[in-house]
Amino acid sequence: MNTLNLDMLNKLKEEFTKGNLDEAEKCCLSLLNSSPDCLETILLLEYQSNILRNKGKIAQAIDVREKQVEFLEKEFGKEHNRVASALHNLALLYARRGLLPKALELSEQAVNILKKNLAENDPKIADAVVNLSMQYYGLSKFDKAETLLKEALAIYLQAEGNDSFGASTCYNNLGRIYEHLDETEKAVEYHAKAVDIRKRTLGSHNETAFCLGNYATALAGNGQFKEAIDMFNEALAIYTELGLENSDTAQICLSNKQICVATTGHCP
Repeated sequence: MNTLNLDMLNKLKEEFTKGNLDEAEKCCLSLLNSSPDCLETILLLEYQSNILRNKGKIAQAIDVREKQVEFLEKEFGKEHNRVASALHNLALLYARRGLLPKALELSEQAVNILKKNLAENDPKIADAVVNLSMQYYGLSKFDKAETLLKEALAIYLQAEGNDSFGASTCYNNLGRIYEHLDETEKAVEYHAKAVDIRKRTLGSHNETAFCLGNYATALAGNGQFKEAIDMFNEALAIYTELGLENSDTAQICLSNKQICVATTGHCP
């Protein structure tokens, strides 16, 4: 079996990192055509799927990721952690296509594999459980999504403590669930917890701004429009500081802030 051209592999990594997806894809296809061994093929299929995903070719990315799963199962067996990771990524692709029942099935497979292989408080299990909860959330099965998020939250808090980024994600997502369930005060409480963690651990970061925007939306839903405007302003200031003021999330924040201003007549 041939050995991968290391110069071409390094070029693939460099072009992908720079976002030069067409060049990265050419390198990847050239390497795949060089008869790589199984492990090398698994690596290249990882790149190929990510390239296609970033180019918006989700159906093709799914085909490649499914091929990678086949190679992983052949090399390591069907219940290996690397298979679970690939299933996780495949589930995300199916979710992007709106094929949530299939995404749910794959996410459940990934969780079951990891629970067989890892200690019960391993954060990797929590990561997979959060992904599974997202599929239930997408299917509007909020009670199941809530139960899974609380399971993941308990793992994060035990394994990583109160400053866990994973815990902040759980608080944020639980807040969104309580908004859907019209438990607005509870939604505000959980979003506040998410913001607190991200402010303390990340500072001026796009993930902090994202949580602030969600917190502001929950405050508005609870009738706290002045406080919501303040949180939108805080989020927008971070986006501007980071040069992300024209991003989709920043524009959503701005639009929602303007709605609050128009509703209450408060000075922006």
